[in-house]
Amino acid sequence: MRRPSSAVFALCLCVLAGCQATPDDDAAHEVASAAVLIATPQKGVMPRTVVAWGEASQGAPYQQVVTLPFDGSLSRLTVAQGEAVRRGQVLASFDLAPAASVAMDMARTGVQTAALSLERVRRLRGDALATDEQVEQASKALTDARAAVAMYPRADVVASSIVIRAPVDGTVTTVAASAGQVVAANAPLIAVTPTAELTVIGGVEPGVAGTVRVGMPVDLERVGGTGRITGRVLGIADAIDGQTRLVPVRIHPDSAPMPGTTWRAEITVGEASGWDAPADAVVDDSRGPCVYQVRQGRAHRVDVRVVVERGDRVLLNGDIDPSAPLVTAGGPQLAEGMTVVTSGGGR
Repeated sequence: MRRPSSAVFALCLCVLAGCQATPDDDAAHEVASAAVLIATPQKGVMPRTVVAWGEASQGAPYQQVVTLPFDGSLSRLTVAQGEAVRRGQVLASFDLAPAASVAMDMARTGVQTAALSLERVRRLRGDALATDEQVEQASKALTDARAAVAMYPRADVVASSIVIRAPVDGTVTTVAASAGQVVAANAPLIAVTPTAELTVIGGVEPGVAGTVRVGMPVDLERVGGTGRITGRVLGIADAIDGQTRLVPVRIHPDSAPMPGTTWRAEITVGEASGWDAPADAVVDDSRGPCVYQVRQGRAHRVDVRVVVERGDRVLLNGDIDPSAPLVTAGGPQLAEGMTVVTSGGGR
């Protein structure tokens, strides 16, 4: 019996090996590729900003508090706390206490008496029957009487009731007494914060607080709403707040926000230049942020640093080749040297 030749035996081994091959072995011989979107790299400039979060505040140093120098009670309130008012608008009515009402009548009568006395002394002085000193004393008595009656708002007193009006355009910050409540002389009644003095009090991270300066422009966006206004920095603290662990910053809005509302403030502290790209172009892998560029149909990884991020755009620093297309979408699926199919269908 003849034995099979060595050539035939080797052929059988190859056939068996082929039968045992797996799909993974076949995939290893395929060239990996991915479809992406590309764009030409472009230089750009964006504002460098610092973000602060804060609340529209009616600072106590700016409040104008309405007081009256006599006892009485609020007979009527026409406004509530937080309500916007105009200068001269009626806020409340104040009824004088009986003793204060009598004092007001006496003060007005005192002016009339002092005026008549001064006129009489001047006539006597003309007849050499009174001295200059007596004229001066009578004149001083009239001045004192007028000062006493000046405490009472002449035009707004009707039957011992005083009309309280808003001293400025602004917002009612405090109503310290209720209707019918008896209040003492010089006690605070109503506080109004001028519209021009409404500020946004916020805080910035200590690491970037040193870049904020007075007068820098601010873009304000209301949290939980649709309002957007502009403003400027009024002041920046040089210490960290013990509760928030942020550095306080005061912002003056160009238009009055509603007191108590919360705002996100972007303070423009300068400008930055770099490569302008969509935010989707940046890939964060184990080595850090990067982008991919296409050279001769293959992907090449480039390390980058995000300088500024605004919405869906970013400004990048890195060794980006201006002549190589930049992958703007599909980057996460790429690896160094992978074959790339662009949106146009080419490689």
